[in-house]
Amino acid sequence: MVERPNGEPVLNGGPVLNGGQGLSREEAENLREVTSPNIVALFRVVHASSKIVGEEDGGIIDFDLASPLFDDGTSKAITAIYSPITQERAVRIIDQLQSYRHTVEALPPSDDEGLQMQIDFLKAKLRAFETFYGVNFANTLEISPTDYIRELMGIEPVLIGERRLEGQLQDVRETFALLGWSSYDRESIEAFRRSQLIDPAEIPGLMQTSGQDLLGELSRIIGRDFTPNFVAETDNRDEYWINWADGNRERFRLRVNTHARHAQRLTISKIESMVPHEIAAHFGQMFGWLNNPRLIPILGVTTVFDPEQITAEGIAQTLHLFVDGISEKLTEGAKFELEAEGLRQMVYNNIHKRISDGETIPEEEVREYIRHYCPAETDEEIAKQIKDRTEDPIFRAYLYAYGIGFAMHKWMAQSLNYDGRRRLLRLIFRQPVTPQQELNFVNNMLSSEHRGQYGRASTQSWEQFLAR
Repeated sequence: MVERPNGEPVLNGGPVLNGGQGLSREEAENLREVTSPNIVALFRVVHASSKIVGEEDGGIIDFDLASPLFDDGTSKAITAIYSPITQERAVRIIDQLQSYRHTVEALPPSDDEGLQMQIDFLKAKLRAFETFYGVNFANTLEISPTDYIRELMGIEPVLIGERRLEGQLQDVRETFALLGWSSYDRESIEAFRRSQLIDPAEIPGLMQTSGQDLLGELSRIIGRDFTPNFVAETDNRDEYWINWADGNRERFRLRVNTHARHAQRLTISKIESMVPHEIAAHFGQMFGWLNNPRLIPILGVTTVFDPEQITAEGIAQTLHLFVDGISEKLTEGAKFELEAEGLRQMVYNNIHKRISDGETIPEEEVREYIRHYCPAETDEEIAKQIKDRTEDPIFRAYLYAYGIGFAMHKWMAQSLNYDGRRRLLRLIFRQPVTPQQELNFVNNMLSSEHRGQYGRASTQSWEQFLAR
């Protein structure tokens, strides 16, 4: 990858994602099949089908950054062909996805490493969609739950070692103690949160104001302005999420879920902790992709069942560890909620992995294991989490991204120095990457070849670190 002296990848900056307008004529010709309205329309069909297995209004669909140039009626025409998604139509969609994947696999190598990473990412994305359709609609593919996670999320599911969990638990306890609480137990956690409850009507305004502030800190470290147009609003759904970000090239939207399921967690500290996650990270990342003219347009149409999610959710949960300016603006209460949520997701990661491997775990053992680390977790929430992670076609892969994503990115933030963290942010705020691509990028920075330029040389692999 060609770099500027400051280490930033050179991908020919420009105004907006309109169809790979920053590509050379030769590159555009090579990529002609995967930059056409047809593939954009097909991806929109794939994403729209998630409302059949997700929320009724299709709220699971993430971002659609593709240009209006692709809205020439093609999307509606192709949607009409494949809607509703019957088994026969699902097989036809898989055939189309495979055809595009074969086209991508036949592309000549690119001299631009950033563009080559996009091409390799697109291969993984197409494979993930083929798997999703083969399992859930066409009934042409039978794979284990663990393999399903690997194919959709782009990583081999692993258990997080008890030493890592205990280390994160210690971080949470120490952060909680800074708030004046001597005991990290259910009663203390609930008392802390009761003391911080906020009127839901105040939440959108607080997030809007704070979000602009943190986007400024992101702009400073990356070296370019991040100014997405976004709105924050409240919603009320019996879903696992407290907040959900989505949008198109015109405007991004953040919904805050005020359902009774989350009532005791809607505190001022929790709201603060959501701002770097949803606004600075998710909106910032999408704004960065939108303004990368060398991004293959189809990669701007995102959903939650493809292999960008571990990076997207991982950096969202840990952005304050990468950007000192963001960390300095957070209260100790917000930092506690971030660390506690990271621990919670790591614990569910292991339950998710064990159940996916076919292990039968008694309910009482599950509750005891989770409450050792998360004493305030309720029976109802544990039951709903397990149901989502084992039965829902989308969530049984996507929810795995949170725990492993948090652990991976906390490790990266602690291993990289300022220059290394900035270089990684500049990559993932320009284009999507699989978790393996991101690990390769970080491991290269930490290799002896760079002599500590980007951080301390790694003496063990990520997998070795995680298992300890």
